[in-house]
Amino acid sequence: MEPVNQRCHYEPNPGGHGVLLHHAPAEADPGPHDPHGPHGPHIPSQQSPSFLCPLRRRRRSAGRYEVDGYVYNAAEEPEILITGKWNESMQYQPCDLEGEPRPGTELKEVWHVADVPNDDKFDYTYFAHKLNSFDTAPRKLLPSDSRLRPDRYALEMGNITKSGAEKRRLEERQRAEKKIREAKGETFKTKWFDITEEVATTPWGDLEICEYNGKYTQHRAAIDSSDTYEVDNKSVEFNPWQYPPPS
Repeated sequence: MEPVNQRCHYEPNPGGHGVLLHHAPAEADPGPHDPHGPHGPHIPSQQSPSFLCPLRRRRRSAGRYEVDGYVYNAAEEPEILITGKWNESMQYQPCDLEGEPRPGTELKEVWHVADVPNDDKFDYTYFAHKLNSFDTAPRKLLPSDSRLRPDRYALEMGNITKSGAEKRRLEERQRAEKKIREAKGETFKTKWFDITEEVATTPWGDLEICEYNGKYTQHRAAIDSSDTYEVDNKSVEFNPWQYPPPS
């Protein structure tokens, strides 16, 4: 699913439940909607390209990793049973209006957690390793990329003392940025997302809904098509700041 013209947000609610709301673009393909790729559940198109997916996480110690729920169509009828463990794998199966598995169908795995690398030091998942690795970094990494955070790099090198000091330094700089912004009467503006007029109500208050504006895709395309010389990403200084450092 491409990020352009897609909007999705997760609404948690009391009792260990949550609802994943997906809003398909107006020009969505009228064919079967497949949010998980070729191995995922298909939502029949004659009802609506939008669906609800309430998931329940069991809170008891023995089942704290277990998740179950249903995918509902636009008429709020269950169509797909979702079950599994969020730290192992998830399965799906077509179901009837009572939420029972349909005859002749079977559970199929839609997702399986990847093995943790052998040299893992910090109990990271495979996904977290990929996110934090310079091996997966694109050309001319954004200076705000978290791979460049000095506290993260110090932790990776095993220097816990330096990591803690760098983290405090970043937090102080972040607080200083907020004071400068407030003194100037300015507001924080997202660069790669546009804030919509929609608001999601949650137990923690109302949350604004952001929509990807496509600018990062254009930014990456310009870099990938350019003939600029290569820069060692590790040499890029972490710089997510809007204002110069206070004197």
